[in-house]
Amino acid sequence: MERDVGHDEPREGNGYDAELVALMKQQVTNEAHVRVFNTIRKLFAMAMNSCSYSYKGGCEVFCGAHVILEDGAHYYEEWRQVLGATKRWSSHYDGGKNPGTVDQYEIAFPKGWGALLFGKYQTTADGGKTWTTQNKTWFQMEEYPAKGGVAATVGHVGGWVTLKASGKNSGPKGKSKHTEKKEPARVDGGDASTIVKKESS
Repeated sequence: MERDVGHDEPREGNGYDAELVALMKQQVTNEAHVRVFNTIRKLFAMAMNSCSYSYKGGCEVFCGAHVILEDGAHYYEEWRQVLGATKRWSSHYDGGKNPGTVDQYEIAFPKGWGALLFGKYQTTADGGKTWTTQNKTWFQMEEYPAKGGVAATVGHVGGWVTLKASGKNSGPKGKSKHTEKKEPARVDGGDASTIVKKESS
């Protein structure tokens, strides 16, 4: 069940959502993971419903869309407390690679569901030499975790190659044109409490 996100025509997401939610209920049993999955689905749907496309559902977040939240870093703080969240470096923003940089984290999910990579949103005005950290969470689903054995590592590198070749992120359930540098999905105009309120409504 692979989806390629980024068509030019509006379309509905409900059928795809129903399929993926049913699959999730069968394969994902950790309650903390289920809560994270439901949260990122709702946040992605919020971001996309403010765009010109018609996205009624949010499961296409599993295709790897890069999402930026004006949330006061609420979800960054919440998710790094989730059981299994581990620090890692990445090719996004300053990468979280060096001492003194903002840590990035990964939550690995059951086989076939990839991993959630997240951090604090940053901007640069000098091509990446220096970065300014903002109190916003960014996240994206990745097809494979960075830490998970040889097969996961090979798959993770393959996702990076796909991004460079096609300009699309690779998620566990498809590909997305919404990348960090091109058309990221955004939830704007509110602090953490506003987003949490909308999410639970």
